[in-house]
Amino acid sequence: MPYTIHIGPYHPALEEPYKLSVHCAADTVQEASIEIGVTCRAIELLLVQSREWVPAVTLIERVCGICSNVHAMTFCRPAEQIAGIEVPARAQYI
Repeated sequence: MPYTIHIGPYHPALEEPYKLSVHCAADTVQEASIEIGVTCRAIELLLVQSREWVPAVTLIERVCGICSNVHAMTFCRPAEQIAGIEVPARAQYI
């Protein structure tokens, strides 16, 4: 008899909130489907409202607790390029 197991959107095993549905028949997984975008954090809205760099970087770091440095880097590098900021060699090394 086929059955479906729903995991999420909030589950301790998941790093980010998404919904996973696993369709099984006996002991075999027949199909798995994922649904992303189940939460809205309004990060873009908060960034536009703040309009300050230091709180923006802090907010971007809090997008995900596991990969906070990646989010900060992908925010800061384009922002530096847009603003025409030349990052010193020592800062690039660090």
